[in-house]
Amino acid sequence: MRNYINKLKADGELKTVAVAVDPQFELAAVTKQAQRHSDDAVFSTR
Repeated sequence: MRNYINKLKADGELKTVAVAVDPQFELAAVTKQAQRHSDDAVFSTR
């Protein structure tokens, strides 16, 4: 998994969410909003 994430980062295909979000409600909304603008993967660090 780590190798795949690193490859996405290296290829510029990973969007990182660095703020804390509620996994039940906010994470889905953040992901939906991010994917409206691009097809890049979304990764939450918190």
